Amino acid sequence: MKKGIRISLLAIGLFVLSTGSISAFQYTTNDKIMPVVQEEEIARVINIPRDLEIVSDRQKAIVMLRHNGEILYKNTQAETVGEFLAELDIEIEETASLNTELTEKIVDGLELIVSTRELKTSTLKETVPFETIHQADTTLENGVMEVGTAGVPGIKETIIEEVYFGGELVNQIIISENMVSEPITQIINVGVPVSVPEPVATTAANNKITNSGYAYTTQYTMEATAYTDIPGDKWYNITASGMPTFVGMVAVDRNVIPLGTILYVDGYGLAIAGDTGGAINGYDIDLFMNTYNEAMQFGRRDVTVYVLEDQTLDVQAIRYGE
Repeated sequence: MKKGIRISLLAIGLFVLSTGSISAFQYTTNDKIMPVVQEEEIARVINIPRDLEIVSDRQKAIVMLRHNGEILYKNTQAETVGEFLAELDIEIEETASLNTELTEKIVDGLELIVSTRELKTSTLKETVPFETIHQADTTLENGVMEVGTAGVPGIKETIIEEVYFGGELVNQIIISENMVSEPITQIINVGVPVSVPEPVATTAANNKITNSGYAYTTQYTMEATAYTDIPGDKWYNITASGMPTFVGMVAVDRNVIPLGTILYVDGYGLAIAGDTGGAINGYDIDLFMNTYNEAMQFGRRDVTVYVLEDQTLDVQAIRYGE
């Protein structure tokens, strides 16, 4: 191959690599570059196969994108900012912020800052503490504490809508609040001494109940309530002493008045201490009534209670005239 042709081919190769354009030039004897042939003629002259022909593409640019606080580096052949963002499925709405125009041309090293509004929903579960109450219990030794009912915390569920702009939280809106489970109050029973006042102890010869004629040995001032049988209740017609309920049956604190004691209650009449109750403590007394209405009408009041001298009286027989 002649020296001039070798120089021309070398110049062609370097020019193609550096410019991406395929036009042929050669050196003349006067050191001037003159075009020789067009690219189609070059391909024909040097017999380059079609599948090996050089294709000139637009060079990719690298764009730095800061989207809602996240930084990305992307290669792109997009011509404008709008086309580039469309490639990434990023929509610029009215509330969005962009540091340039959508029509700006893409250049290598371009920095874009995009801030958009985002809505997220979160669920917050909180523990609701339970309350603790202490109640006196005369059945426990003084100062002794015992858990009557264990406390259980409740659970509250809150649904919150969070508003973000540019990746930063800007607002929170409570959508709903719901108690998943209510807290259960803890009850602590505390032992207290039974304060028994000095009863009036007198002889039967000198102490009789006015308008009744019964002699008594001891009298108390008590807080009285009333109760009755409720059909279907598991305690229907059942008492602590095993006796059936009847008008004349009363519930007492057995630490103050022993079961089986014959009594006389002002405004109620002859009675027997034959029952107890969870709410009957110390100087409380609960009087049995025939009906619910009678029990409600009686309400709560102070009464005088007498322990009779004659403890052999048959209260039920006397009250029912048997």
